[in-house]
Amino acid sequence: MSAARPSIIAAREPRPGQAAEHARRDARHGRIAVVALAIGAPATVALVVVSLVIGAITDWFPAAARAASVTQPAGSSPLVKPWTPPPADSVVSWAGEARAGFQANTGDSVGGENFPAYQRVALIGRRMLESLTRAHMSQASAIEPAIRALGLTIDVERDPAQPTFLLLMVRNPYRLSAGSVGFFYWWQGDKLRYQGARFRPGCEVRMRVWWTAHAEAPYLCGIVERSRDREHTLSLMLLRMSPDAQYWDVVQFPGDGPDLSPGGVADWQDVNDDGVPELVAWLRAPSDSLFADCPGCPQLYAGRVFTLHATGFEVEDERPLSTLTATFQSFIRRLTDHHRAAALELVARGTLVDSAI
Repeated sequence: MSAARPSIIAAREPRPGQAAEHARRDARHGRIAVVALAIGAPATVALVVVSLVIGAITDWFPAAARAASVTQPAGSSPLVKPWTPPPADSVVSWAGEARAGFQANTGDSVGGENFPAYQRVALIGRRMLESLTRAHMSQASAIEPAIRALGLTIDVERDPAQPTFLLLMVRNPYRLSAGSVGFFYWWQGDKLRYQGARFRPGCEVRMRVWWTAHAEAPYLCGIVERSRDREHTLSLMLLRMSPDAQYWDVVQFPGDGPDLSPGGVADWQDVNDDGVPELVAWLRAPSDSLFADCPGCPQLYAGRVFTLHATGFEVEDERPLSTLTATFQSFIRRLTDHHRAAALELVARGTLVDSAI
């Protein structure tokens, strides 16, 4: 039976006039959160994070902010314009709604009545990235500590070679077993778009985006996630951008893609330097039947290289990793099969084979 295709959560566009309404309200209240990136003397970078200011301290915050401003030393390099997160009114409101929603969520599903909490975090991410603008997406990692400071559990993953794309993984901070929602952001000209997809509970995400030079699918995006379960299950999702860059289609997803069992670690590497990454995985391999695996015993691993084909990623190469445990098991197997000459290849001195027989 084929695996169920994951649903893709469509982006929600703001209603007409909503942006102007937020701007007027933010101007009235003046509550802001500042993440200032200042470059002083050469090779000196100072990152100043001023947490969200709400409640009673709002009255004196403007003066404090001015007093904390950074001046440029004489003869130093020009200051980089700091990124200032958007006014805090709507961001703080959305964060409060998200936390309350996560606490009220029942079960591990991310759909139905459980989804609005995830969507609120996506709106926060969108608001911050829009304030950053496309031209400054190289600083987009700064939104991660800013969102976490709001009491939310997220991870930001970016491809350094494609800074205008960003993946925001949102998780329920009160239920670690709950599924995750990954919100993928990209720019269509000057417009920021985003789209969500369901993921397993995960703690480690690796993403790569690459240009295809094909009009029907200008970009592809590969996302590999390592789950929280005991086996560290790996899952792969491959996305394909639509010709008009307005949405992404799912090409491969967990249960309908390459075999990454029984788990291990994986990352993206451009092995042959052709601009298209390969997925390189180090997966646990079963021990020789002469040996019984035990908790805490060294594991055997096999390396697999997955390359991109017309239908997605497929295994291109597989070989065992040479470790002390693998060598020892092979040595005992050769001795048991009376292959003395083969066993000699694995030891430094022939006398070791004689003593082992």
